[in-house]
Amino acid sequence: MNRDETKKAIEVMQAYVDDKEVESRNVSGSSSWGSTFTTWNWSRFEYRIKPKPREFWLYPFDEGLKVAESRQKAEDYKCEQVGGYLGVIKVREVL
Repeated sequence: MNRDETKKAIEVMQAYVDDKEVESRNVSGSSSWGSTFTTWNWSRFEYRIKPKPREFWLYPFDEGLKVAESRQKAEDYKCEQVGGYLGVIKVREVL
């Protein structure tokens, strides 16, 4: 394990200590990320801090689609448009 890999391992292990969710998978990459592990084994598994799902808002209108990082920004798009308001859609990524 080199210096950069050690820094990453420390970051992941500190997240575990701080009660953040840590995921692991086989180093071969053939398995998907999972939330359960019993012991650290850096030679057989890779670890990561579970990413937080992204949330964003879509504002569809007659000419296309705008993406906003908050509902307020999506509502602001609505105010800028003349006609063609089709609503605002909240999107949450599923991991």
